[in-house]
Amino acid sequence: MKCASLIMLTFLVTIILLYPSAATAQDFIIKDGDIYLFFAVSESVFGFPTPRVDMTGGHVGNEDFPGSGMFTYDSSTLNVSGGTIDYLHTYNSSTVNISGGLVSHYSCWDTQTISSHNCSTINVYDGASLRGGSFHHFTLYDSSTVNVYGGDVVLFLMPYDSSTVNIYDGKCSFGIIHHDYSTTNVYGGYIDFYTDGNVPATATVNIYGYGFNYNPQWISKLTGFGPDGTAITYWGLPDPSTHPNINLIPDFVLDRGVDMADFAVLAFAWRSQKGDVNWNRYCDISDPNDDVIDERDLDILTKYWLAGVSN
Repeated sequence: MKCASLIMLTFLVTIILLYPSAATAQDFIIKDGDIYLFFAVSESVFGFPTPRVDMTGGHVGNEDFPGSGMFTYDSSTLNVSGGTIDYLHTYNSSTVNISGGLVSHYSCWDTQTISSHNCSTINVYDGASLRGGSFHHFTLYDSSTVNVYGGDVVLFLMPYDSSTVNIYDGKCSFGIIHHDYSTTNVYGGYIDFYTDGNVPATATVNIYGYGFNYNPQWISKLTGFGPDGTAITYWGLPDPSTHPNINLIPDFVLDRGVDMADFAVLAFAWRSQKGDVNWNRYCDISDPNDDVIDERDLDILTKYWLAGVSN
């Protein structure tokens, strides 16, 4: 009973302290020394649409109080460059940019460290650290998106309900647990293996780049390079040759899509063989590789023509 009263009292104090100062300006800053058990970024709390909060320090949430933490709503924006958040939950097309600080918790009472709902977007950059215990999750629902540009995600990434995971760089230390109707796009980065590696038939995994090498032995491993040359390592990936929903998409040029620029690279190496002046081993994308650039490689390129190209 005392715990419940403490939680409610802290919540009320948070709202009372937050509302007057936030309502006078569109940006609110959480800085070193600030402590909140609950913090809601929403139009109803701030009194105007699409509020923005910059978190440079401080602490929001308490891992011993499931249900506490940071909540974003109503197309709001949260920028995190420092501080600590225990539990992060996003809703209603809100956007969270994490370039520093720590988002974590290790409580056994609630294994969902981060959840994203209702078409929300979370961007993770270099300097960010997202952590939890051995069974803690970063879960996406309702067509939400996470973009990992860097940093360290030490949580199980779990996309559901037509959600999308885009990995450009950084490290996903606990891997990805793919669920029905989710999409994962990989352009670079390191994806470790802590799961069974299963990809349901209704889920899609697209890996863009070149120089792919798949090793099925023991724990399977795919290596290669993304379109901008960023290394790709994906442990535990099922065999793309036996899974039509896992696509190794030839993308030779830094534009993240298969288009005329990629065709030009292939055309320059056309009819070349290993040892020729215009030989490009990354254009040898036929399965299996045959040390010659010909119609079999062109077939692969045309199979994925315009994949990843924005309208």
